[in-house]
Amino acid sequence: MLTIVLVSLFLYAWWRLFSKEVSNIPGPLCLPFLGCPLWLKSKRGFLDWLTQPSVVKNPISFIQIGPTLKYYIINDFKIMKELFSKEAFSHRSAADFQLQHRFVTVNKPDGILLTNGDQWSHQRRFALKTLKDFGFGKQSLESTINTEIDEIITKYSLHQGDIKIGSDFNIPVISILWKIVSGSRITMDSTESVRMVELVNEIFTKGNFHLKVLPYSFLKHFPNITGYKNRAEILEEHKAFMLKIIDEHEETFEAGQLKDFIDVYLDQMQSDNSGKYSKGDLSASMIDFFHAGTETTSTTLKWVLLYLALNQNDQEACRREINEVLGETRPEVAHMSSLPYTVATITEIQRLSSVAPISLDHETTETFNYREFTFPKGAVFIANLRHIMTDPKHFHDPLKFNPKRFLDAKGTYVKNERVIPFGIGKRFCMGELLARNELFLFTVNLIQQLRIQPSDNHPLPNPENYCANATRIPDDFYVKFTAVR
Repeated sequence: MLTIVLVSLFLYAWWRLFSKEVSNIPGPLCLPFLGCPLWLKSKRGFLDWLTQPSVVKNPISFIQIGPTLKYYIINDFKIMKELFSKEAFSHRSAADFQLQHRFVTVNKPDGILLTNGDQWSHQRRFALKTLKDFGFGKQSLESTINTEIDEIITKYSLHQGDIKIGSDFNIPVISILWKIVSGSRITMDSTESVRMVELVNEIFTKGNFHLKVLPYSFLKHFPNITGYKNRAEILEEHKAFMLKIIDEHEETFEAGQLKDFIDVYLDQMQSDNSGKYSKGDLSASMIDFFHAGTETTSTTLKWVLLYLALNQNDQEACRREINEVLGETRPEVAHMSSLPYTVATITEIQRLSSVAPISLDHETTETFNYREFTFPKGAVFIANLRHIMTDPKHFHDPLKFNPKRFLDAKGTYVKNERVIPFGIGKRFCMGELLARNELFLFTVNLIQQLRIQPSDNHPLPNPENYCANATRIPDDFYVKFTAVR
């Protein structure tokens, strides 16, 4: 009995220490200390609850998980668009485990993803300009993209019978961006680089929400059972990998002979004495590129194969359109406007797959009044992109695969502003243009050259079988490929 009392007192004290008053925003029932997890689905991962009625029935919902993790969930597109365009909703904080292990200087965020204010704007602006100068999102990069496309099509063409689709696209996709960043491709022969990609896959498969639920002091005292040790080692390994590449570039650096993003950044560090550009920012930006560039597009392409295998009629409709417009001509981004059914199919796959089911955190920089609510400084908002893109109020039969929902009566592609796989607002994904181009070129080339068919000897891939701890990653599945001609 005494033990129960002591444990209860401990839990109550911990809750009082780490928890403020429960929000008056509607949402699932929250209990002191525990929050909402007893009522949140988690069968397929931490983010499996995003479409639960108790979460989505209100334009903004509040959830709490554990003593410290609190989110305001935006389920309404217009509210998200309004709030995320405001400076007061553009702050982002690094978690304690990231502050300790992701950056060159402990407790000092660098790079783009987890910085704010002038530092964020300087790093983001410089990165976008430099990447564009090297062809980011431009036609000049298409030959690099095509190199990766040709390799994976050759791999699929040579395989006889069923083939298991796993993380097939991770290395081809990051290799495209990494050629701009470091001047070199990532191939299966590069053991160290392949390991770095595998670690990114591990990060997104496991997510990091479990590292935010408990206080940092608890993570440090129980590093193995909480997963803290594993994540710290991954971040340290990625950081060391980036610093090693930077050191190699410093050894071969020649002013006026700038080969890639790293060289341009090193040149900027030498010419700018303001302190705005540092090796810490460069290293962290490279980690940002590596994580974002590896995961989302590659997982979307995995969903592309899944949905094309399940929807043979739509696949054939795309192939007929591609044959009529291109014949055997190599697809280019310039052909996008001439292939409306194919673009509509890609859009429908992005909508249904919802690879990024939520936005990244948006933290208020000040107390903010909105409608009848007052949000405190430091309130953390995330947009429920999964719900917004499958909201039955705006998408008829939202879980049905139907590319025609994006075509008008004349067969012209019609953009729907509620399909937002890259987010929206001041913190929207800076890699959106490259990702769109990669998705288009990979998909069109695959359909043009290969038939993606269901397996003869394994179950059909099931869109309901996925892991959602960070992104929505479909379980591995089997298909077979046959040459179109």
